[in-house]
Amino acid sequence: MAQGDKLPFSGEVTDKNGTKLPNVHIVDLNSHLATLTNLDGMFLLNVDESDTVRFSFMGFKTELFVVPGSPDNSLMLQTITMTRDTVMLEQAIIYPYPATFQQFKQEFITLNLPDTARKVDLHLENILTFINFDLEDYERGEMKIIGGSYISMLYDKFSHEGKMRRKYQAVVERERLQNIAAEIYSDSFISRATGLTKKEEIDTFREYCSLDTEFVLEATEYELYAAVLDCYDSYKCEDRK
Repeated sequence: MAQGDKLPFSGEVTDKNGTKLPNVHIVDLNSHLATLTNLDGMFLLNVDESDTVRFSFMGFKTELFVVPGSPDNSLMLQTITMTRDTVMLEQAIIYPYPATFQQFKQEFITLNLPDTARKVDLHLENILTFINFDLEDYERGEMKIIGGSYISMLYDKFSHEGKMRRKYQAVVERERLQNIAAEIYSDSFISRATGLTKKEEIDTFREYCSLDTEFVLEATEYELYAAVLDCYDSYKCEDRK
C-alpha cells in the first residue's frame, strides 16, 4: 500500500443481542472524517493506520476502535458491539383511571401540582373593571368611569413606567430561558459529545460553538448532539491551522 493511501474500514454495529443499530455516529478522531450506519447497521469509513474511531449512539456507551498498525484483511467486516447506557429516571406513580366522569372531575379539581415556575413579583396592581348597568343614573350622551380602573389600565399600557415594567418582565423571562438552555448545553454534555475534559478547553469550545438559545430548547437530544459534533469538526480544523 502506498504511503498516504486510506484503508477501507467497514462492518456492522449491533447491541449485545445482535440487533443492528442504524444511524450510529462514527468519527475518525485523527482525520475527523465521519459517517453514519445505514438502516442495516452497516458502515464504511476510510481510515489510516493507528487511527482511533469513535462509535456513539443515544442510549449506548461510546465505543472506541483503534486501527491496527499493520492492518490486513481483518480490518474488513468488523462487528462493533455497543452496550446500553444506564439511565436513572425519576420515580413515576401510575394511578388507575377513574371509573366515571364525576370521579375524574373530582380528582382533577383536587389535584395539587407543585408550581416549579419561577415567580417574579412586578408589584403590579390588579386591574378591576367596574361596569354600572343602572342606566337611570346616566344622562343622554354621558359616559362615566367608575373607580379609576380604566385610567390605571391605560396608564400601565402607555406610560413610561408601564413600558419599563414590561421590559423588565421580558428580561427576566429571557434570563430564565437562557439558564434552562445552559443546563442542557452543559459542560458534561459537551464533554460526552467531543471528548474534551479540561474546563478551559470546554469553555473555549462553547465560546466557539455558541448555539442559539431557542435551538437548544427546541432541538432533540440527537439534533443537539449532531450540531455539537459538526461544530467540533470545524473547531478542530481551525485549531490545526
